[in-house]
Amino acid sequence: MQIDHELMGKIAGVFATLGFLPYIIAIFKNTTVPSKTSWIIWLVVGTAVALSYKTSGANASVWVAVSYAICPAFVLGVALFKNREKEPWPKIDKICLAIGLILFVPWITFKIIESVHVLPAWARFLPLITLFGGLAVDANGAIPTIVKSWKRPEEEDLLAWTLWSLGGICNLFAVETWNWEIATYAVYMATPPIIIMPPLLAYRLRTR
Repeated sequence: MQIDHELMGKIAGVFATLGFLPYIIAIFKNTTVPSKTSWIIWLVVGTAVALSYKTSGANASVWVAVSYAICPAFVLGVALFKNREKEPWPKIDKICLAIGLILFVPWITFKIIESVHVLPAWARFLPLITLFGGLAVDANGAIPTIVKSWKRPEEEDLLAWTLWSLGGICNLFAVETWNWEIATYAVYMATPPIIIMPPLLAYRLRTR
C-alpha cells in the first residue's frame, strides 16, 4: 500500500499542534504543572533543530518539528505567568538546565559555523552535527518531565500527551527517506510522549 507521506506529515502536525491546547488549558486550571526547564530547553532547541531538520532534507515530516518550534513559547509563557510566586525549582530541573546550557554552547557554535560556511569541507556533516547535537540537548530537557510524569502523574495532562504520541507515530509514516539525518529526528520525537503516557494512563485508570 502506498503511503501518502505529505498527508501523514500534515496529520502529524495537526496532532502535535492540537496537543498544546488542552495542555495550556490544564495549566490555567492548575491541573498541570509543567517543568519550566523542559519547556525552556524545548523552546530554544526546537526552533534551531527544526531549521537543521529542514536543511537535512526533510519535507513531509517537517510539520511536527515546526509545531514543536513555535508552540512551546506559549506553554512557557503561561507556565511563568501561573508561577509568579517563584516556587523553588526541583533539583533535577536545575541539574538538567545546567547540563543543557553546557551542551548548548558547542552546539550553537557548530550552528554558527554551518550558517557562515567557514568550513566548506565540513558542509556535508555540519547539518548532521547540529541535528544530533540539538537532539542531545533536547533529550536533556525531556528528563525532568519524564521523571515527574512517573513520580507525579497527576501533574501532567493525559489528553495532550496522547495527541503528541499520535503526532509522533504519524510522523514516522511521513518520513520519505529513511536515512540517519531524517529518521533519527522522527524516531526521537515519538519517543518521549510514548515514555510519558503509561504512568498518566495508569493514574487515570486508578482514580476513575
